[in-house]
Amino acid sequence: DPLHVMKYMLNDMKNNSEVYPYCIKGYINVAFILLSRTITGEKYKDRYDYLRDEILRFKKQILFSGFYSEKDKFKMLLLWISPTIYNKVIKKIRNA
Repeated sequence: DPLHVMKYMLNDMKNNSEVYPYCIKGYINVAFILLSRTITGEKYKDRYDYLRDEILRFKKQILFSGFYSEKDKFKMLLLWISPTIYNKVIKKIRNA
């Protein structure tokens, strides 16, 4: 499971302030990919809530760090505020 690998790296690098932000970003990226697969019905259907919670656990880092793009911030905000709309957008994009 790619998320478990990223979580291991995240926990292992928690005390390394130079590497840790990159671990968070990698973890978030993998979680977004798996979440979109969940939404489009490809895989991990039973893990939607877990993946959403894991992404939202880092919402402060995503919103207030210059390390994340506007797209990342928008995706996280939409997922937080309206998961239903987020799901519809992902389905539309992935089926386009």
